[in-house]
Amino acid sequence: MRLDFSCGHTLTAEDGAAIEPICPACSCRQVSHVQVRPPRFVGSCTGPHAEFVPDVKPVKVDLAPSGPLPLKQHKDKDHA
Repeated sequence: MRLDFSCGHTLTAEDGAAIEPICPACSCRQVSHVQVRPPRFVGSCTGPHAEFVPDVKPVKVDLAPSGPLPLKQHKDKDHA
């Protein structure tokens, strides 16, 4: 990742690094441009930055493990 500051200096950091956007030369904090690598998606997706992996299996997610959630009628007449 590369940060270009409004002062004209640049700061380069590793992808995913937690950095403060402060110019190391003059302590300017105004960032004018950020250049990062394109995102990389792996699995069940399509697009220019996607890499298809046929071994990815679907996963069942159970949001209500004790059974279906019952819906209750609202007693207020203003709410239908």
